[in-house]
Amino acid sequence: MKSLKSCLLTVVLLTLAITVWADGEPDLYELGQLVVTAERYPVKEKESCRFVTVATAQQLVESGGNNLIDALKRTGSLSYKSLAPLGVSRMGMKSEVSIRGLEDGELVLINGVPIQSASGGSYDLNAIGLDQVERVEVLSGAASTLYGADAMTGVINIITRQTGQGVSPYARVEVGEEGYQNHSAGFTSAQLNFGVRYQRLDGIDTIYRKFSTRSPYTYDMQGTDQYSASLNYHPVEHLYVDYLFTRIETGFVRRYESPTRSPIFYDQNQDKHFADIRYEADNFKIKGFYSFDELTKEQTSPAKPEEKRRTYNYGLSSDYRFDALSFEHTVGGDVIRRVADYEYSYGRHYRDDSALFWQVKRRLLERLQLSAGAREQFINGADGARDYSRFLPSAGASFRLTSALNLFANAGKAFRAPSFNDLYYKTGTRVGNPDLNPEEGWTYEAGVKYDHRYLRLRVALFLMEFEDKIISYERADGMNSYYNAGDYENKGVEWDAMFYPFNGQDNLLQNITLSARGFVANPVADDENGDEEQVGPRVQTAFGLNYLSDPFTFNLDVINQNDREDDLENELTVNLYSKFKLPVGYATFTVDNLFDEEIVTGGTTSSEYYGLGRMIKVGYEIHY
Repeated sequence: MKSLKSCLLTVVLLTLAITVWADGEPDLYELGQLVVTAERYPVKEKESCRFVTVATAQQLVESGGNNLIDALKRTGSLSYKSLAPLGVSRMGMKSEVSIRGLEDGELVLINGVPIQSASGGSYDLNAIGLDQVERVEVLSGAASTLYGADAMTGVINIITRQTGQGVSPYARVEVGEEGYQNHSAGFTSAQLNFGVRYQRLDGIDTIYRKFSTRSPYTYDMQGTDQYSASLNYHPVEHLYVDYLFTRIETGFVRRYESPTRSPIFYDQNQDKHFADIRYEADNFKIKGFYSFDELTKEQTSPAKPEEKRRTYNYGLSSDYRFDALSFEHTVGGDVIRRVADYEYSYGRHYRDDSALFWQVKRRLLERLQLSAGAREQFINGADGARDYSRFLPSAGASFRLTSALNLFANAGKAFRAPSFNDLYYKTGTRVGNPDLNPEEGWTYEAGVKYDHRYLRLRVALFLMEFEDKIISYERADGMNSYYNAGDYENKGVEWDAMFYPFNGQDNLLQNITLSARGFVANPVADDENGDEEQVGPRVQTAFGLNYLSDPFTFNLDVINQNDREDDLENELTVNLYSKFKLPVGYATFTVDNLFDEEIVTGGTTSSEYYGLGRMIKVGYEIHY
């Protein structure tokens, strides 16, 4: 509580400083009226009591990212962990983005419905191409009341590409080093949006290294092919049908440093399907959804039987908004079945998640908006697993201090049940822990939102306090397993700033935008011996320089992580993207990892995962 008071005091001082600097009535920047779905129904972002960042389709493309997970990394607001190039799952292990440096706390949604598996929480955002996305909203802080128990540190909501006005066909081709290809085509109309995509990367040496005194080895990644299709159908008012499909074909080679041991070759294929049908009116929504993921791994040399991993979710979600007794009410419920079938490990398990939630909002004196909510979360563990029932309350406030400046604060309780992998996994390198307890705790947040003709600023101070956070660790015998951390805390500050230094000038300089995003945090937990241990990066910063006009677009971003966990080296990545208008269409030129730094995308004290070196890409796109 002492830390929270210090946070609140800092916010007050920062608010006073900004208010003095902004003396007078400034010209408001138009993105202050950005509308987001942070509270299940659209709200003005500036009036929300939450810290929300939005990456539009244009911003994602201009990052130069190879797919959605790569582009989100480059926005700077999310930490990134990749176990293979392009974010491909390696042998079933997931790549991920995390909020405020804390792993396994984010809830990932597509069009407001959850896609994470109950097996290990995977979501494989590498399977989603940027041409399939309308925008991505990242809501930081516990959001379990509205979005479900797994929203420990925040929510990442992916809104798929929507239908438009008239018929607009498009096509893109892109090629680069390492045999890279990225091609897509499709069209958008008033009722139908359809697209297809193909991506290719040749084999990459040494994507992983195991530092073991007994038998050190590395992994190479073989050639990777990815095929995708997307559809959004809007037959009548308020009704939408969405479908995403991806197939990924790749392979890996395990090479031992000992010359007496032969390499082991694996083939890996993965098929992913996501479908939903949504009825969304102004005050009533109902959604049905289904997601399926099958990953097949086969050791081809020396030959062994193939192994399959299947996960799928299906369910219903609905909510209704109405006014009563001078309050705005939102009530609703969710019912989800989550299934996992790991043929090679623990077999088939399932669980049923269901919940009822209620939120009320009230505006007072035109300047102050209060909200409070609660969710009753039920989890039926089935198959002999434990059942859970948790009451998850939250509260928030937003206060308009001036026309340019808003203050906000919120608090919420979060909860996450152990995954099937946490509990049951059993292979030659990893074993689950059936005695794990669920994670739970509170997050607190307070901050400011400021809009000026030259500056758009969002700052939040946060405190996260959890109990029994589930941590992965390597045992003394080399096996990996899980334990519940006694105390788990993260506190710090997150910011999102956009600068428009030449706004309003009638010259080319008006197209220049500067950005600064990131966080400073202190994520620590009690390890298996009760000693305090750092469990995430303490500093992440991202700076961007953008020049945007129709004839020419230029984007340079610099991403830096400092003071990382497990003694990982600091990371600095510079990426460049540019687009030039031609007589017909546009040419693009991109450089990933401009200075060819060795990028360690994850690991422990005894292993490391590596990202791609410098890669130059050129492309051509045309759209009407």
